[in-house]
Amino acid sequence: MAWTKNEGANHTHLSELLSEREGIEIGRTTLRRILVRAGLSSSRSRRPPKHWVRRQRMPMAGMLIQLDGSHHPWVGEQTPPFTLLTAVDDATGTVAGALSCQQEDALGYFLLLESLIERCGEPVALYTDRYGVFRHTPGSGLPEMPTQFSRAMEELGIQMVFALSPQRKGRVERAAGTFQDRLVTELRLARASNKQLNFLQHVRTLLNNQGRAAIVVPDNVLFEDGAGERVRRKLLAECDVHTLLRLPTGIFYAQGVKANVLFFDRKPASETPWTRELWIYDLRTNQHFTRVARPMTRAHLDDFVACYNAENRLQRAETELFQRFSYDDLVKRDKANLDIFWLRDESMEDSANLPPPDVIAEEILEDLSSALEQLEEIAGDLAREGT
Repeated sequence: MAWTKNEGANHTHLSELLSEREGIEIGRTTLRRILVRAGLSSSRSRRPPKHWVRRQRMPMAGMLIQLDGSHHPWVGEQTPPFTLLTAVDDATGTVAGALSCQQEDALGYFLLLESLIERCGEPVALYTDRYGVFRHTPGSGLPEMPTQFSRAMEELGIQMVFALSPQRKGRVERAAGTFQDRLVTELRLARASNKQLNFLQHVRTLLNNQGRAAIVVPDNVLFEDGAGERVRRKLLAECDVHTLLRLPTGIFYAQGVKANVLFFDRKPASETPWTRELWIYDLRTNQHFTRVARPMTRAHLDDFVACYNAENRLQRAETELFQRFSYDDLVKRDKANLDIFWLRDESMEDSANLPPPDVIAEEILEDLSSALEQLEEIAGDLAREGT
């Protein structure tokens, strides 16, 4: 299995995969000895050790946050690489936040820091390299000017500390290395061929214990078999998947594509599944929104926000649009299908309840435009494969 399905996993990761997926308990040292004798070394190359003077950790969490970006083909060599921005707490070594984006830029770091501050509060200082986002390096004889990011940190009262070498940011560098080492293998083993499943697993992997996430996913993530079923069962077991919002067609994705918002919290290892119940709010059935004639507004979400009851989710109550499903109900469904609906679609049964003709016409035009866009994308992919 080290040559075939688990190819690319280092010895430590392989030991964990054998235990988790095959029920084979074998220590890393024993496994390494067996593989080395068989002529299979670890996929992780090891450099000769260098001696560095270790900097003492900060005494308390939040005093110093290390930031760094890593550009890498995170979902496989056949897909375009993108950048993962990571924040690691210097005192504890935990990943305080992470964000994926096309490139390492100021906007990405602003979004990462915003999320970090909302969850953990303002850090005392940030520890970064001398990348242009953080520090402007002028030409010879020219004065050093603050960057947009450094000016914002000054206004917030957050100190900027610049590392003299990558080794000085060892904790965040090691975190990025760990993600690079494991993530691609995990996605390949799950045989997650679509980007939405890849992204869902990517976010789950990055979350710390008790970390919270809300992810927009298309319907196929909820019902796809094979890799989709494995991902859903794993998510229900390892996380508290507590809420699903069924969105009207074409809100986040192209017109004609049905999407949802999946809310879940990451939890520590447990012998019993963490998901106790999933609450589903149906904002799709008998709803008709368009980009022009009847756009969706914040007011359309007011009832969902009230039902969600962020202050105390234990006091939720069922309504016509908001229904509860237990963990046993979910896993008994064919392929753990989470594409659940219960409302009667009035437009399918009574022509008198159809939306106005102008709304129908606009929906048809938007669907046709979406189909043309998808055909153009497919044609472009086929052209690239032929070159």
